Amino acid sequence: VRSPSRRVRLLLVRHAQSANKSRAPDEDAQADPGLSERGHRQADALGEYLAGELNATGGDDGLLVVSSPMRRCLLTIRPTLQRLTPLLPPARCLCHGGAFEFGCAGLDFRGTPLEQTSREFPEFLPIAFADDGTWAYHGESGKETEDECRERAMRFVEWLRGCEARTVVLVTHQTFGDLLC
Repeated sequence: VRSPSRRVRLLLVRHAQSANKSRAPDEDAQADPGLSERGHRQADALGEYLAGELNATGGDDGLLVVSSPMRRCLLTIRPTLQRLTPLLPPARCLCHGGAFEFGCAGLDFRGTPLEQTSREFPEFLPIAFADDGTWAYHGESGKETEDECRERAMRFVEWLRGCEARTVVLVTHQTFGDLLC
């Protein structure tokens, strides 16, 4: 990410394996699943790697961790935060209400309520949620459309450009990440 006067190192992390990947054949997919056992192992490995990488490059000096509000993303980065906690102030760990996966919100499902997310993930400071405590869906569809997702990605990029961090770790989803790159 570049602005006219500075450079930002962006570490884009796709969430670990979703619990929906390991559900029984007759079990319905969850709208906001956690991680599978494999996903938890992936998150632990990521935590070990990122903590080493970030500590080797100056720890929390200019570091910002931003996660999608979806459980699988928050759970993916949690082991990293646990390793960085002595170095990283809570205001540098954000849960961004507009970084959710394409098509996972709309008028039919507004996202996991902020109150529930905050209770389960107190280490994150929630930002950019809707006034009613739902994810930042601004469209008019039952399920987010591609155009709505592109618009949301552009809002996120503008927000990101305003961040003062030198290194941003963004934990999000493949489709949303593709739009950012």
